[in-house]
Amino acid sequence: MAGISQSDRDFCKNLVNSRDGIFSTTYRFAQPLFKDRLLSLRAMTSEIGSIPFRVADQGVARIKIAWWHSELQPDMASVSQHPIVRSLAGSGALETVSKEILDKYFSAITKMTSGQSITGVDQLINIAEQAGGSEAILECAGGGLKSMENSVRAIGLGRFLYSLLSKPTGTFCEQTWWVPLDLQAKYEITLELTRAGRFTDRIGMIVQQFAGIALDAFGGTLTQLKSDPIASHSNPGIHHLKISAVVLQKRLKRLIANPVKFDFGKVGTGEIFTAWRQAIRK
Repeated sequence: MAGISQSDRDFCKNLVNSRDGIFSTTYRFAQPLFKDRLLSLRAMTSEIGSIPFRVADQGVARIKIAWWHSELQPDMASVSQHPIVRSLAGSGALETVSKEILDKYFSAITKMTSGQSITGVDQLINIAEQAGGSEAILECAGGGLKSMENSVRAIGLGRFLYSLLSKPTGTFCEQTWWVPLDLQAKYEITLELTRAGRFTDRIGMIVQQFAGIALDAFGGTLTQLKSDPIASHSNPGIHHLKISAVVLQKRLKRLIANPVKFDFGKVGTGEIFTAWRQAIRK
């Protein structure tokens, strides 16, 4: 394990911080020897997981996903010139990730490029569970994961939903709005008019609904993680994910209380203190 260069580290930090509003807060409290591995894994999932949102054309999105899948294979990763892949290799992160976990993650992300509308709430939750859950499993690959896998997936689900809520008018490939058709019909809303500033209160109610689902996913999960501190501390990825979940739990409660005025971009002093307190808790 050769380590990673400062330029590659900076590239990964800038990328993740631009897409994950709380990572810079929780990352500082990650276990020191794990920081480069965590950063490179989070950069990887941030870049790949954002493809369905950034690329409108289904064909182009799938080509990009396929390129990443190929680039992360052992024979390609060792000679890759991409700063994220170099960081993954240099930090030893790729050595902790099994082919099975990686393949499941890519399958989940590829499904998000179908261009088909999401028909109902249950379907959206299933997408969040597959994509967000697989993403969290990737970041926590290593010792102690098996006994905590369901909890890790639940946090990944909640984190994925929170990310969607930060982009109320965000779309997947082919301009597919993430708001399910049943809720669009229930609240009589459209993407075009929502983007034009209409239906703020109605979107707020949808945000509250999914924030509540995410909060419920965190509830029992955090209880389990806190009840088994040895397992979570033996895996630095789980330890960091638990810090993130505690901060997100706090933010979700504020979001539910006032969805219209909630500031997704601002991390408060209280949340930094929450992260620190969780990090030092045994």
